Amino acid sequence: MNRYHSSSAVNDGTRNSETRSRCLPPVHILGAGALGTVFAHRIAKARKSKTPQYQSRVHEQDDHHTRICEPRLLARPTTLDRILPTSINAEDDSPSASRSCGTVPVSVHNKSESEHSIHESTEHISIEATSTCEGQIECCIVLTKAHDAVNALLSIQHRLSDGALIVLLCNGGLAVKEEVLSSNILGQPEKRRLDVRLGMTTHGAYIESKSADLTTCRRLHAVFAGAGNIWIEEYEEHQSQVLQDLLITLEAAKLKTVGEEDGTESIYCRLWTKLAVNCFINPNSVLLDCTNGEVISSDAGSESMLAICQEVADVAAPEVKVDPAKVCEIIRNDIPRDNFSSMLQDIRHGRQTEIEYLNGWVARRGAALGINTPLNAFLAGIMRSRRNLHAAHAE
Repeated sequence: MNRYHSSSAVNDGTRNSETRSRCLPPVHILGAGALGTVFAHRIAKARKSKTPQYQSRVHEQDDHHTRICEPRLLARPTTLDRILPTSINAEDDSPSASRSCGTVPVSVHNKSESEHSIHESTEHISIEATSTCEGQIECCIVLTKAHDAVNALLSIQHRLSDGALIVLLCNGGLAVKEEVLSSNILGQPEKRRLDVRLGMTTHGAYIESKSADLTTCRRLHAVFAGAGNIWIEEYEEHQSQVLQDLLITLEAAKLKTVGEEDGTESIYCRLWTKLAVNCFINPNSVLLDCTNGEVISSDAGSESMLAICQEVADVAAPEVKVDPAKVCEIIRNDIPRDNFSSMLQDIRHGRQTEIEYLNGWVARRGAALGINTPLNAFLAGIMRSRRNLHAAHAE
């Protein structure tokens, strides 16, 4: 059966005489960083341009009057304070006036090689504060930093509806899901059911340095550097209508391509493979303070690459088979060599890194399984020592 099939739209081969309209659930995007900005922008554009892909999916799902709902960005209140004019939600213009929601210009510069034109466009998108805004959330894509995911979800848990879909698209998703399931998000209130699913994306985006200072720029701006795809965990025994609606939205926004499954490789294999890549690239790029390509071609990189990937494969083995040699091929052939890793960018901007959700998690999980992971444990330890030294010097 086609996953978009709906028997309500057709009756004896003819469309119902009454005109009906159904708006897909709004997609709430938790995290207003580069990818969150790009996702919101593309969904907003898809609402206005009825592409052939969108029309065909809508026709299969329901009828010609199915509509994509406006995306909504969820961000920290401090982010709204910087980018929203005070007068939107307050009667006065004082600096202390509260801002819980508003509309913000979101600009994306498209440099994706898969799209023929390179241009910039702007959409006006709703943005809401995570802790102060109200209204139910049925579908939430998490695109925060890994270490922010649980606290961000806790800040919106009062808004999550019964059966709400949460898709974890942040880096270190395997560790994040483990942390989410062990938190009290699922148990508040006790009778509420939440559908938490792993996801993975290969889209690339970044914030340009010239637009990074939001104190002087009342907008969000990102560069869409490379179009990829999205995979979301699916369960045969649990067919979620909210998930099917999300897939329609993502396909209409050209964020997910139908039918590109790359054979039988599961999302779990993809996630463990991505984890191995990140466990090699991220900490080594920090230690060497260089681009991805320089890490790969360095003596230290060539000597440690296979060993790091082998450790990750060993830890993954009870769940899924990961080929460390294949991971090394991906690192050598598919990683953008001129880019700086996200971890190195975090270090350069004085931000917390995701090391505990990458090498640190592999080392902890390996220890629990009785599997030795000396290189991942060493890299995690070095990054912790670096963080502690920086914190001591800052005091």
